[in-house]
Amino acid sequence: MSFPTISLTFTPNNLRRTAMTVTTIADFAMSQQKINRTRRPMYKFTLTYDALSRSHMQELQGVHHVLCGGTPFYYPGGEFGGVENYVFIATADGHATPSYLLPNKNIGTGSYSVRMRNPASGVTSVTGDYFMRPWGQIDFTVTPTSGMEVYARWGCYYLVNFAPDGIKMEQIARNVWRCEFDLIESALVP
Repeated sequence: MSFPTISLTFTPNNLRRTAMTVTTIADFAMSQQKINRTRRPMYKFTLTYDALSRSHMQELQGVHHVLCGGTPFYYPGGEFGGVENYVFIATADGHATPSYLLPNKNIGTGSYSVRMRNPASGVTSVTGDYFMRPWGQIDFTVTPTSGMEVYARWGCYYLVNFAPDGIKMEQIARNVWRCEFDLIESALVP
């Protein structure tokens, strides 16, 4: 299944990302337990445009009309479209887990790097003993030694839908519009 990539030629004045946790409460006779329904957080993006021209406002309307909230598309995420500095992913257990998930899905080809850190000595080394899956999973070909820390950096796209409440548009002056809308990450990928 392929999804369209939408490119808008103008950037928002304000971009806010919210991590959403999707949980279910399981009732066990005398107690309840919250269970995560997804293995990673899903993200909601709020985009605000304070002063759009009529043509840009109509471009947004057209994109929303075509996709109608039900068709997912790829969004580059603005400032949240990747992690530039290495961040901690996991501590290796030596045998049971040769695979680790990044907090993002839809990893860009060639936009990632993984390194290992020995916490006892503080020495870091870039490794090539892994495969990066497009859905953000690091699969090691050689199981990392127990206690080694896994760090990574990457670029990503977000598979999103327009939120059900659509686009909020307000004319603030002649031919000047203020627009705000939410994009919600789709759960269609692992």
